[in-house]
Amino acid sequence: MKKRLNSTKSFVVGFLFNPSLTHVVLIEKNKPLWQKGRLNGLGGLVNDGESISNAISREVFEESGVMLPPQLWSQFHKTTNKDDKIVHYFFAVSSLANKAKSNEKEKVSLVSINQLPSNCLHDIKKLIMLAMGRMDCTSI
Repeated sequence: MKKRLNSTKSFVVGFLFNPSLTHVVLIEKNKPLWQKGRLNGLGGLVNDGESISNAISREVFEESGVMLPPQLWSQFHKTTNKDDKIVHYFFAVSSLANKAKSNEKEKVSLVSINQLPSNCLHDIKKLIMLAMGRMDCTSI
């Protein structure tokens, strides 16, 4: 595992949709503590020297067993919080969403976009809708 050389940490979060755009892969988080028991997109910390597109591809594979090349992920949003943590949000559409499974200690599920569980993080629905809106814009 690579060590961080500076105080600014970057994270990636990915939303993997099935081809009909009716379901998305989410993970029930164990950590950090403020996310414990809540559903989020797949992702994690970007290693030093790693591109964000390689990080999302690696993190999704580690958490769900789904390997999509970095070029299939599209960044649709970016935030910086008060602790200078940068979060890059990505989406991808693939039939491999149906094959996502739990690879680590956190449970991975394919969930209906129209019936998101109540334990989703507060902004997940907004982020999913934002990603889907970007899909529409990029296909024009």
